[in-house]
Amino acid sequence: DMNAKYRTGILVGEVDTPALLVDLDALERNIRRMAELAKDAGIAYRPHAKSHKSPVIAEMQLAAGAAGVCCAKLGEAEVMAAAGIADILITSPVIGTAKIERLIRAARRATIAVVAETLKFAAEAGVDAARLPDCLAGGFADSTILQVHARRMIEADLAPRGGVRLML
Repeated sequence: DMNAKYRTGILVGEVDTPALLVDLDALERNIRRMAELAKDAGIAYRPHAKSHKSPVIAEMQLAAGAAGVCCAKLGEAEVMAAAGIADILITSPVIGTAKIERLIRAARRATIAVVAETLKFAAEAGVDAARLPDCLAGGFADSTILQVHARRMIEADLAPRGGVRLML
């Protein structure tokens, strides 16, 4: 029972702020409902952690069937990875050498996917983007999509393939 795991018994006046206070029954009900909706629709869902920024809530979503979590920024993904969240999608570009280095460190702890523009921005920041897929190969941040399409992304080859059309 999640109630037993997450209730602390602390009185509201004793809570050190800032703190996230939730109606646990409502939270659990909403997480279950979202999982049911996704299952009934036959889709995997990946909730966005920016709505709560809490690894504990992310764990609850994953336990209910979420495929992973989305994070708006690298810093959010680092927090989630450090807390043991294993599958993360960063939804905004990771730009600059320092952030690419942080991404690589975080990817040692979790499977982290990034938006495709990251390779382009890595190149613009002076990082050898052509080497990035090889650096990530075999690690948590590796993916078939990255290995198959990275060269095209680096070369900005946007020609449509198969039934997929890129929206520009």
